[in-house]
Amino acid sequence: MIKSIISNRGWAKFHREQWNHWVSDDKPFCRGYAWTYLWSNANHKDNEILMNGRPIKVMRGELVTSIVKLANIWRWGRKKVSNFLNYLEKSGMMEQERTSEYTLVRIVNYESYQGDDEKRNRKRISKEHQRNTNNNDKNEKKVIRNPLTDII
Repeated sequence: MIKSIISNRGWAKFHREQWNHWVSDDKPFCRGYAWTYLWSNANHKDNEILMNGRPIKVMRGELVTSIVKLANIWRWGRKKVSNFLNYLEKSGMMEQERTSEYTLVRIVNYESYQGDDEKRNRKRISKEHQRNTNNNDKNEKKVIRNPLTDII
């Protein structure tokens, strides 16, 4: 039996600019690529947008879009987009609120797709600082004697 060398653990950074690259022009999207489009285009921080002159609060992990817009981007029919969003919602992957003007998509486990870099960086810096402090203490206490130059 051959073991796979590809690990499904951890995560990789995925830049939103991906969607403007020629490699993303291959359409229609598959379901996996469509799902990736949703969570990667969700807000990375709370924000407020204007929709027809009215402010809408869009939280981290949410995306304001429409069935028509997604159908155009993914090159799917509107019914297929609608069915796909409903399937994702039934699967517990996202929630949606539809109005006549837009669809608000809320990624359920957004942090697992786009973890909080700020928290992760603070933990990493704290660990590095702790490790460096401990190393400095050891270096200060360590006295190296050279038997040829030290006279006792």
